[in-house]
Amino acid sequence: FESGPPLMDKVIRWTLFANWLTGEDLPPPLIRLPDTWRPADAPPPGSTVILVPFSAVPEKQSPAELWETILDNLPPSHKIMVAGAPDDPAENPTFQALLTRTNVTYNDSLFENLTPFLRAAKLVISVDTATMHLSVALGTPTLCLASAAYVNEIVPYAPEISPPNAHIIYTAIDCQSCLGQCIHPAENGMYPCVARIDPRRVTEKIQSLLGENP
Repeated sequence: FESGPPLMDKVIRWTLFANWLTGEDLPPPLIRLPDTWRPADAPPPGSTVILVPFSAVPEKQSPAELWETILDNLPPSHKIMVAGAPDDPAENPTFQALLTRTNVTYNDSLFENLTPFLRAAKLVISVDTATMHLSVALGTPTLCLASAAYVNEIVPYAPEISPPNAHIIYTAIDCQSCLGQCIHPAENGMYPCVARIDPRRVTEKIQSLLGENP
């Protein structure tokens, strides 16, 4: 099997491999679970916005200040849930002010219990992490604040597989598609492409997705 060029969207590459194995010629699938699938015990759709600011790779995380700006620009009528692993708050002390806001709750559930909340959310704003991909697959409007490390490999998704609810913001950079092998010194603990994400671009996109005027 000739797997293609070094950089190719993983879903497309695996689709080509599956077609090679089976002799079929199927198109790559959208990143979307079937519409007939719904998680059990899903809360009713509402005005909850879910933030997923933590990554297993700290250099992929936008700073706490950007997430504070995001919160400051969300309409006060929206409920805010921050999702992460149990140890994330302790390992990220700069986020304490965000997590102690009166309108913010923290959910450290496993995917099995978090999925209904993702499905019902009005918007999910996330770093490039498994929770973000799950949110997209559930059909929830999702904004990913991504590094440029996986351009043409993971995010942004290839046009053939990207559903309309997936929105990706990243900073184009000459060394993008490094697959995490960054050649530059970190900027304030982040990959340079993450450190240079424009907060105004983020807040304007969020307002657009929520139906608010920028």
